[in-house]
Amino acid sequence: MIKYFKKQWELFKAKSIWGKSSDIILLLLLIAVFTPGGRVQVQRLILMSGLMGSIEANMNESLDEQSKTWMLQDLEGNNYQLSDFKDQPIFLNFWATWCPPCKAEMPAIESLKEKLDNNVHMLLVSYEEPDKVKAFLKKEEWDLPVYFPVTSIPEQLSAEALPTTFIISPEGLIVHRSKGMSDWSSSEVQTFILNL
Repeated sequence: MIKYFKKQWELFKAKSIWGKSSDIILLLLLIAVFTPGGRVQVQRLILMSGLMGSIEANMNESLDEQSKTWMLQDLEGNNYQLSDFKDQPIFLNFWATWCPPCKAEMPAIESLKEKLDNNVHMLLVSYEEPDKVKAFLKKEEWDLPVYFPVTSIPEQLSAEALPTTFIISPEGLIVHRSKGMSDWSSSEVQTFILNL
């Protein structure tokens, strides 16, 4: 076994700078991918690269009655219907504490919340127990408006994958739906939402 590693070390030393660099990068990526925290960091790097998550109007569908009357509960136990948020655009994101892509995009969502301040309703919906979500938010030091379904999720707003995000205009039109993580902190997203 020692002879094997010694031989591999000699082969590594004989490689060019480019060969050594690519081996080190590959090793770091493997370590990152196979550790839970590493996967989230790699996904955040991908988001920062701008390779994922183009934001554009890809829908034009009015909320149906079931969606308008969908009941949600906030972290303090207050109940709301989705129609209670109709005075501003709605950023509706389905997520979970155990979902690496969800965790990867959370800093961008928090940044969007800070940048748009009172110009958008941020609704981050989780199926998990409120105590678990509160502990998670506290640990991560995120100040995000999380809601929990009180009634069943309308078919129109169903999320087969996490994260799934909807952007809804103040008039009740679903104008954007995306599955998977996106860089929600970009100026493109801010402009898109503010122009609704």
